[in-house]
Amino acid sequence: FITCAFILVPIVDSIYRSFLDYRVRNIINNLKFRTVSEEIEHLNEFFAMTDIDYQLQNDLNVEAMAPLMQSSIGMILRELSNNVIKHSQAQTCRIHLFENQEKLVMTITDDGVGFDDLTGNELKSIRDRLLLVKGDVEILSQAKPTMIQVSISSKEN
Repeated sequence: FITCAFILVPIVDSIYRSFLDYRVRNIINNLKFRTVSEEIEHLNEFFAMTDIDYQLQNDLNVEAMAPLMQSSIGMILRELSNNVIKHSQAQTCRIHLFENQEKLVMTITDDGVGFDDLTGNELKSIRDRLLLVKGDVEILSQAKPTMIQVSISSKEN
């Protein structure tokens, strides 16, 4: 039995390390930079797996955007969409990306349960991301519909 254990332990250890390497690579790949167009494609696939009636209208010229701006917009879109899917219990979700008075604007609207009470701590991670790109997030309507608007300076940061 001991001889068998001495043979099997390195094999099991090797398999376990290979599995961990695979998991780490997979996590890193999911964190890699995505363009806004790639993120939109990902969101389309993501929402297709739900029962939420989802529409996204993109009126931004994303190809002209700096990588930092694209990355910020993509991560914010991902986080807001995850919130809708995981927490809102919404039947519909509408996202609109557009430019208005030297600002890039994202509005996300859903018909879900919304926010009970606003404490000022909502969407903290999005607020933190927006510090890098001179942006802000505002809850325009807290329920029925829930509407969130993100504005980012379109001037070079």
